[in-house]
Amino acid sequence: MSIAHFARETSQSRCNTCQVRHLGFCSWFEGEDAKGIVTRTSQTRFEAGSTILMQDEPASRAGIIMSGLVKIVLNDEDGGEHVIQLLHAGELVGDPFAEESSFSWQAATDVELCWVPTSVLASAIRRCPAALHCQLDATMRQVQEQRFAQVALRGRNAMQRVAHWLFLQVPTDATEAPVRLRILLTRRDLASLLEMTIETLCRSLHQLEHKGAIRLATPDLIELRDRGRLKLLGRTSEDRLQETLLQEGWEWGAKPVSGSARPALLRPPVSSPQVTEAEELTPISAGRRAS
Repeated sequence: MSIAHFARETSQSRCNTCQVRHLGFCSWFEGEDAKGIVTRTSQTRFEAGSTILMQDEPASRAGIIMSGLVKIVLNDEDGGEHVIQLLHAGELVGDPFAEESSFSWQAATDVELCWVPTSVLASAIRRCPAALHCQLDATMRQVQEQRFAQVALRGRNAMQRVAHWLFLQVPTDATEAPVRLRILLTRRDLASLLEMTIETLCRSLHQLEHKGAIRLATPDLIELRDRGRLKLLGRTSEDRLQETLLQEGWEWGAKPVSGSARPALLRPPVSSPQVTEAEELTPISAGRRAS
């Protein structure tokens, strides 16, 4: 398990360089309340795989993600871990009004957080109705994002979920062919997020490659060879969810790669077999959620 690394800076220095200041809890307050929050913040860096907040432990602090991806994890009684949601820069980690953490919060990638004690944040929110509105709005945005993510999985078999997940993260205005996506999550986390086993995830990726929709350039780099085919295989009937994801700035575990960063090992796309409607709807076992 990676160990969290703590970095100390002056409060003013942190705020001057913070790229999510307009989204964080500092923006919820004005005047003396804002100064009081800033003076109690601390910046922390976590390596990928580190635990940020433990499930069922006292919730003594809350934070805003400055960079990286955080996964909300539910630990079951059998010791299994289930990824519930991914959070990205500008989103809230923890609950300022909770006495203990209902979930485990872990670093899915290297993460940088801005922390504040929950007692300080909760007291300031109670004194400021406008801050309470901001906190509720931030919470509801994260709830809405989770609901959209659940809609993306509903009614699809394993291969269709993987295809749909990949398609959603392709920029709608991407003109470069082929488009490349860097997978930021481990196979274990991605499988859990998509509600399948690691073996089923790997099988689904190879099926998409065999059908000509993608090419597995490296374990974490996927080349989209045929976007239309990927859309068909993912049963993506319309682009509203894709547009919403991109407009809201949500990050679900993959990012497009610039053409200048194209690895030399990638080969030019080759002609692909046609996909029939019957082939597209062939059932595939999704398996159990990864533990």
